[in-house]
Amino acid sequence: MEYHEPVLLQPAIGLLVTNPDGVYVDGTLGGGGHSFHLLQSAGPECRCIGFDVDPVAIAFASARLKTFGSRFTAIQSNTALMEEGLYRLGIRKVDGILLDLGVSSRQLDDESKGFTFRKDTRLDLRLDPSLPETAESWINTRSFEEIDRVLRENGEEPYSRKVASAIIKAREKGPVLSTGALTDIIDTVIFPDKRKKTYARVFQAIRMEINKEMDRLKEMLQAGTGLLKPGGRLVVISYHSLEDRMVKTWFRDRENPCTCPPGLPVCICGKKPELKVLTRKAVMPDDEELKTNPRSRSARLRAAEKC
Repeated sequence: MEYHEPVLLQPAIGLLVTNPDGVYVDGTLGGGGHSFHLLQSAGPECRCIGFDVDPVAIAFASARLKTFGSRFTAIQSNTALMEEGLYRLGIRKVDGILLDLGVSSRQLDDESKGFTFRKDTRLDLRLDPSLPETAESWINTRSFEEIDRVLRENGEEPYSRKVASAIIKAREKGPVLSTGALTDIIDTVIFPDKRKKTYARVFQAIRMEINKEMDRLKEMLQAGTGLLKPGGRLVVISYHSLEDRMVKTWFRDRENPCTCPPGLPVCICGKKPELKVLTRKAVMPDDEELKTNPRSRSARLRAAEKC
């Protein structure tokens, strides 16, 4: 089993940690890479609570970080419910929260999940195995309009209508049951030189829909902002323009929430800033990281501090 090297490790930990002996949340635990380096570099009283919906990730990270003893706690739960998980541990507020929104290399390479289109396997695409609907079920039951919308909005796929129409047509002969069947359908309407990028966008779009990733991100940002102590920090690493846009907008709107008409000499709406943006531009991997970890190329990091 293999997880990717933590992306943007140094800037993420550097922006996250303000109190070396504080309490921190790794909201997307994965293989525990960020958590490991956090606990290794922070003070002896530092605690880290890691959340993940994937039971395999929980088991792997728990074994990897067992050397830190009670300083590390893993919770199998959606990060949007982290307030409840922290409450059970007697924790009300935290010094920092890290959200790495990427799908791990282990998940991408897991043939049983269908995240990769390089091998013919079942269409699952669930990050959380307890979710009720698989990609196979979704792709065989949705209308042309719904498939087109998801491919266009989630995947920013320029050929969304062509692909959606081809899927509907293929379903007339029988259900679409595997990743290979889906790529074969795409091949019927996309030129060879454009197929690989189309595969990636289509699989990404369906994965985001099955896992409700944009809804979950909004819930995580809302929960995370509320859980921070004054001076605590929220650090988010995203890999998709839609995710990055949501994070940027969330930070901006909570730094400047005033709704008064422009030109008023004083604010009368009474809305106060919740966050101070620390990264005016997204932090991106440098050339060295891109050489050692090509999958980091789309990563964008943004950070904000609780007022």
